[in-house]
Amino acid sequence: ITALAKTDYLVEKIDEFIELTQEKVIIGIHHEVAVEDLRMRLARYNPIVITGKDAGLTAKADKRLEFKNNAESKVMIASILAVNEGVDLSFCDNMVIMQRQWNLEREKQFVARLQNLFRDHPYNVDYLLAKGTIDEFFTSLVSRKAGAVNSAVKNEYDPVSVATLREFAEMCTRRI
Repeated sequence: ITALAKTDYLVEKIDEFIELTQEKVIIGIHHEVAVEDLRMRLARYNPIVITGKDAGLTAKADKRLEFKNNAESKVMIASILAVNEGVDLSFCDNMVIMQRQWNLEREKQFVARLQNLFRDHPYNVDYLLAKGTIDEFFTSLVSRKAGAVNSAVKNEYDPVSVATLREFAEMCTRRI
């Protein structure tokens, strides 16, 4: 629901961005219903869509090449989970994360698709967060979870991180 609520704003910002720069942009997303909504509303940019339905690296590679080589295609709508490994998107300089992930490493993997060893210029990644929604919760949770995991990996005792891990474990086991 939050993703659909952000669609109007995102479409407006994508319109402004492409009009100003003529550059391509990748939208990272999670829910299929939001993918379809964006595909229809951004149709004028000939969006390329990669979701979990695109089985195997060959299908993803074909869509990647289509996005890279088609000058009329300015937008890629990509499932963060489907494009988190093995897909090189380093030819694109712009990304918007429309929906956060519970797992920060998967999100990092998705953003890392813009990187490669030969990249000699910066890229832009924006996170679209809606105030007063689950976005704020996810962002806080993912940050706190990352801090707790980093402390555990470094073998450092951090009472805030320990409390965060306990809170996260309780939240995951709590019945609604």
